[in-house]
Order: sequence, then structure tokens, then C-alpha cells
Amino acid sequence: MRKVDSFKIETRLERHNRTVTKRVCDYTRAVNAGDTNADCRSPWARGRGAHTGDGRIYIDVDSDGEGGKWHTLVDSAPLS
Repeated sequence: MRKVDSFKIETRLERHNRTVTKRVCDYTRAVNAGDTNADCRSPWARGRGAHTGDGRIYIDVDSDGEGGKWHTLVDSAPLS
């Protein structure tokens, strides 16, 4: 049974509210198959100062007639 038309995770590593690296992972097939093992790590960036991590999830539920929507995740505490 198809659950979603689209399910994506975007992760970002930021410094001073500017994106340093990001990654978007498409888990549509995995969600529809019932696989709950999602791992979408953004690439590392070396540098001085505090970095923060954040991301968002895109979900388009199958046959709900509403289309997809991005859901923002809360920023992490600064990483050093």
C-alpha cells in the first residue's frame, strides 16, 4: 500500500546562520516499504567557531488531495 507520494529529509550544517553544507535524501521508496531506518547526515565542514545543525522534512501524503509541505526542524545547540 502506497503511503506517500514524496518523503524527503534535508539536513544543513550552518555557521552564523549561513549554510556551510547540506544534503537532501529521498526516502519515498523506504517509507512506502515500511523501512524506518533514515540516515541523512550532511557532510562535515571544518572551521573555527560554533556550528549549528538544522533541517526540514518534506511530506506529500498519498491521495490526501493537499499536495506536499515542508516541515522545519528546530536548530541544534551550537557545536564546537
